[in-house]
Amino acid sequence: MNIEGLLDHFGPNFAEPHRLTPRERDKLRREIEPVWNGYINMPLTLLLDDSNMTRLCQLLTNLGYQTFSSCEGHGREEPHVYFLCRSANKVAELADVIRKTAITNFSWVVEIDGILSGNRFKAYYALTPRPKRGNFDIVKSRKQLVDDFDILGYSIFDHFQHDR
Repeated sequence: MNIEGLLDHFGPNFAEPHRLTPRERDKLRREIEPVWNGYINMPLTLLLDDSNMTRLCQLLTNLGYQTFSSCEGHGREEPHVYFLCRSANKVAELADVIRKTAITNFSWVVEIDGILSGNRFKAYYALTPRPKRGNFDIVKSRKQLVDDFDILGYSIFDHFQHDR
């Protein structure tokens, strides 16, 4: 995604259908461009198979979340980012930022999940999408899901790292 794609998701009062006048669009571009550039130019050190997930996972890693699995879904399954974090407050803040500020194509949620390993249950957090209405076709929605990774990343970067 580029800044033009990001601008297409924003509108006055963040209300549908996200149509901006040229003047509003230019003003919004000036406001979000420094944050967008910081997010896009963040050094990438993670080596992931899914290149569409790299920037979002790198950001979460930089913020102290330990990502251990991510998949864009490849148009066949639901994308996800699985991570660990010792601070429930930090996870709650991340979930709140995603819920309140990320103007995404889908509703993204942070949930507690887990696996049974031997006789121990290991809990972790899962960042996954939910349709805003009804169901969604993963194959037809792939581009929108991939766009959401950068929209999420922008929103998280803006909250946690901008002006710090």
